[in-house]
This record gives sequence, structure tokens and C-alpha cells, in this order.
Amino acid sequence: MNDAAAVRQIIGITYEQQTVTPAEGDSFESRIVIGETISAGDGTYALSTGQFSDEVIVLALENYGITWLPSRALEVGDRIRPTQPNQNGYVYEITLAGDSGTTEPTWIIPSGDDDTMTIGAATATALPIYWSLAHAPIVPASID
Repeated sequence: MNDAAAVRQIIGITYEQQTVTPAEGDSFESRIVIGETISAGDGTYALSTGQFSDEVIVLALENYGITWLPSRALEVGDRIRPTQPNQNGYVYEITLAGDSGTTEPTWIIPSGDDDTMTIGAATATALPIYWSLAHAPIVPASID
């Protein structure tokens, strides 16, 4: 699953540290976030780096959700993950709001068309986890 295309948050960070001078205080060296976007479902993205043209680090971040807790209100769109390391390779997105219940569920591995489960009083769909990625150094290219 790690090499599959997925919708991810994309963040561009300066590859080399830059001098930062806050309004008050001494200057210091730090990497700086220079752009953010969301990739398309096929994994493609366009990340604006403004006038910055030096090498950047590009991070593609996956939403692993929040850890399951008892008696938590779950809203549609929330992503939940098991309390123990997830050997299944899935997160669970809430499709019908409800309380998480008092007992952690047995987390499913989808089979065929069966990819839904209950988490307490809520309903969720199992979604594959795509590992976060980093690429560097990348030189920004102008897109006209």
C-alpha cells in the first residue's frame, strides 16, 4: 500500500536552514515552511513556493487519525486508530456519528465489499494507511 497514490497533505520546507529574525529577539537559523497544499487522488500536486527557488524538502503526510478512547463522541469524518500498533494497515473513518463505546472494538481487515464496522454506536469505514513520505532535495520548477 505504501507505493499507491493517495490524497495527502503536502508541505514544502527549505532544505537549507534560513536566517530568521523575529520582531523581538535574536536571529537564529531554522528551516522554514514555504508552502502547503493537498494532493489529488492520483498523488499529483502543485506546491507554490512563492519566490523561493532553492532546494526544498517535500513532505507528504497521511492522516492517521486519533487513538480510540472510551466514551468519546465521534463525528462524521473523524479518523480513529487502534490503541495498539496497527498491524492491520488501516485507519477507520467515521461515516455515522456516535459514541465510541466503553470497549475497544476488534478492528476489521476489509474483505471484498465488507469494509464497514461499528465503533460503539458509530459506524466506520476501514481505509488503508499510506505511510508519510519525504523527498529531498527538490528544486522547485516554474509552472506556467
